[in-house]
Amino acid sequence: MRRPTAAAALLGALLVLLASLAAPAGAVAQPGAQPAPRSVTLLLVPGLRDTDLASGLPSLAAALPGLAAGDLSSRTAGGRTATPDALLTLGAGDRVAWPGPAGDPQPVGPASDERVARWPEVLAAARRGVDKARPGLLADTLRAAGDCVDAAGATPADRRVALLAAADGAGQVQVDGSRCSVHAIGTAALAAPGDRAAALRSVDALVAGARAAQRAAGSGAVLVIAGLPGPVPVGTAEASLRPVVVAGVGPGSLVSASTRRAPYLQLIDLAPSVLAWRGIAVPAAMTGQPVRATGRTPTAAQLADLDLRAHRAYALAYPVAVPLVVLLVAALALLLRGPRRARRGAAVAVGVLALAPAGSFLAGLVPWWRVPGAAGATTAYAAATLVLAGLLAGVALLATRAYRTAHSPPPDRWPIAAAALTLAVLGGDLLTGARLQLDTLFGYSPLVAGRFAGIGNLAFGLLATAGLLAAVGAIRPGAPGSRRQGLLVLLVAGGTAVVDGAPFWGSDLGGLVALAPVALGLALVAAGYRLSPRRMVVVVVAAAAVVVAAAAVDLARPAGSRTHLGRFADDVLHGRGGGLLARKLDANLALTAHGPLQVGVVLVAVAALLAVRRAARGAPVGGLAAVGTRWLLGLQAVAVAAVLGFAINDSGIAVVATALLLAVPLTGLAAAAGRRPGDTPGERLRDRAWPAAPTG
Repeated sequence: MRRPTAAAALLGALLVLLASLAAPAGAVAQPGAQPAPRSVTLLLVPGLRDTDLASGLPSLAAALPGLAAGDLSSRTAGGRTATPDALLTLGAGDRVAWPGPAGDPQPVGPASDERVARWPEVLAAARRGVDKARPGLLADTLRAAGDCVDAAGATPADRRVALLAAADGAGQVQVDGSRCSVHAIGTAALAAPGDRAAALRSVDALVAGARAAQRAAGSGAVLVIAGLPGPVPVGTAEASLRPVVVAGVGPGSLVSASTRRAPYLQLIDLAPSVLAWRGIAVPAAMTGQPVRATGRTPTAAQLADLDLRAHRAYALAYPVAVPLVVLLVAALALLLRGPRRARRGAAVAVGVLALAPAGSFLAGLVPWWRVPGAAGATTAYAAATLVLAGLLAGVALLATRAYRTAHSPPPDRWPIAAAALTLAVLGGDLLTGARLQLDTLFGYSPLVAGRFAGIGNLAFGLLATAGLLAAVGAIRPGAPGSRRQGLLVLLVAGGTAVVDGAPFWGSDLGGLVALAPVALGLALVAAGYRLSPRRMVVVVVAAAAVVVAAAAVDLARPAGSRTHLGRFADDVLHGRGGGLLARKLDANLALTAHGPLQVGVVLVAVAALLAVRRAARGAPVGGLAAVGTRWLLGLQAVAVAAVLGFAINDSGIAVVATALLLAVPLTGLAAAAGRRPGDTPGERLRDRAWPAAPTG
């Protein structure tokens, strides 16, 4: 039995990896200390689009270079986006939905009424939601600080636009705004049917008047011109990014700590921004973060381009992903069960399709969304994905030939190279700002507004699978376990966990919790140890230390610079962590039970796990007998990470699906490469038993 110093060496190496978490961060900072402005005006324009800035609002477009601008993600509670939902969300600083049908044409009482009609229903709906938002929190916070917000509009219809945003926690709306420093001005011009060109001219005149008033008020006044969703209820697929322009904070791209990616901000960020501009502390119940301006101001054309890309990327899922899966299943069937003459071509197809996820991220480097027509853009993206996947497959082939061994090559050599390339694409992207995550097939969307920076759940499934399967390449075929192998495995698998979970890279709390114990356990097995109950306790404790270290580093940064990992740690310390956990659990269960496709993924995953476990114990389970024990060891690690990711993340079924999407074709290739005519399953296992059985 090995001395315990080897385990200590592995833990020491893990601490070295953790030291990278203390690297300086480049996150968004809170707005610097500045005198509280005399006034903040919110000009709320339902129906305003990014394309309107250039074509319909000439006075604003001309002044845009000297202002701050960005794209506003308008998602509210439940994924709905309609005017009443958006206004309630703005007033709460958290996602809220209007009770009953969205797009109610009369969401408030008559213009002379100082109280919002149906307000008790609004409060009841918010209490039932998992977010536990507090409608009217902006007005309540201003009142507690001796200030207020009033609602105004040129017509009763215009005023009704502002009422929901200006209402307090009791549904009361300030009528006399002479003493208020915050003003909500609404316009329904673009929300009503009719001549849109004429409506845009009236909005442009209103904007010009508001800007003149802001300049007359002095350098301390802030004007926010916010486009909002229209009154028609739509789902996330039709939710668009809306333009937001701010005068009085200097030029630049708008960004907040909730997005950490310019020029994006969320609707929930507007209320905290108003309070920050007024010098009032933002209450913890507001999940949004204050915005600031950085860099150059985006042009109207750039904002419209971001909106176009978001829409077309959101529509990629079924027309691209489903054909890829169908082609993959067909190619795998031909590879493993088809005629001998067809297997070579099938192997090429499976290899390209296995690297299609990596190619889909690299396709983000190509402006595919600008191809005319939605169908043309989708075709361009799919073509770019396959071409880049083919290039990656060629690189993997060259790499395996360059390191050809003198004896018979292991069947998992090319799959390990492909996993390493996938890891390089995803890990390299995270280390350089995660630019390829946004608006790609397996990335995330600003329309969904689940993430704007770091790594998403779909990509985590790919990253974890690639990292663990690449790590087993450090295990020498036929050699006993060794400390060197354990350290190499920890370097690859543990490094993957660090890149995934570090606040300034992947910023993925759930992924870090799922991957850290698996990485350490895999390293111990590679070092020659059996995972006894005592060692499993050590693995869990060490993994907990990884998570705590990452959270502590993020928590030590200023509040406006923290990622969701640090904010969750702060919530836990102040007894508010249960709300986030409840939201994640609710989202996970809802997605898992959404339909037969999700249930099918679970059943396939369970069957795959059982097959791998039986093959690892020596049972002749189809082609798995030919892949070798180091690959089977990697598959078991992937299965554990996928199960943990499923349990922890709010879209856990997506983690399982993408893990299967990469692991299954690579395993099929390894099985086909390891198959020899005349071999029995027992002979295949005996001849390819890598590494030697652990002895510790």
